[in-house]
Amino acid sequence: MHSNDIPFEILTTGKEDGSRSVIPLVPFVVFVEDSNYSVELDFMEGIGVVEIAISQNGSVIYSSSENILSPLRKYLQLPFGVSGEYCIEIKGDNGAYAYGCFEL
Repeated sequence: MHSNDIPFEILTTGKEDGSRSVIPLVPFVVFVEDSNYSVELDFMEGIGVVEIAISQNGSVIYSSSENILSPLRKYLQLPFGVSGEYCIEIKGDNGAYAYGCFEL
């Protein structure tokens, strides 16, 4: 994943434990599962409203607006039998942006 210099907004849960750590610019991980044509997004923190888009050759094949309020794992199903290079983009309301490309 590549990102701009704006970190995604981390929502507080009200359960502060006093610990401090570095907040990553990209508080989620993207996994691609070739065998079942799916993408898994593992959001490690609540980051508010994000726009998620997956495209192939400049054509958007998946687009969604999600409100990520807490840690969450989201599965995106791509059409079966597709192949080639795809790009995923995730944009936050605060201007944060991350993208990456993968092949099936």
